[in-house]
Amino acid sequence: FTFSAIKGNTLKLMFLLLFKLLIVPFTAIFLGAYVFGFEGAAIVTLISAFASPTAVSSFTMAQSMGGDSDLAAQTVVFTSVFSILTVFFIVAVTKSLNLF
Repeated sequence: FTFSAIKGNTLKLMFLLLFKLLIVPFTAIFLGAYVFGFEGAAIVTLISAFASPTAVSSFTMAQSMGGDSDLAAQTVVFTSVFSILTVFFIVAVTKSLNLF
């Protein structure tokens, strides 16, 4: 991971963080709770499955398949850091909505 590589991937990284850490988890929770009727432990499972950071193995896979390994490394680091905040936020919102 190098901080100098962030400049070339800033827009991609911001979109990815927004999508991966907020849009996808809230979509999954909305579908689970309001469409399929999940509650309690099922909602907590959805949060842990969809709000978790990107796996470290994605960097290795991107590197071995000739993909953008710099972006993959940045994705792993930044989703790990920001998921601390977003998981707390998602749990607070779902708890305030009495979904679990």
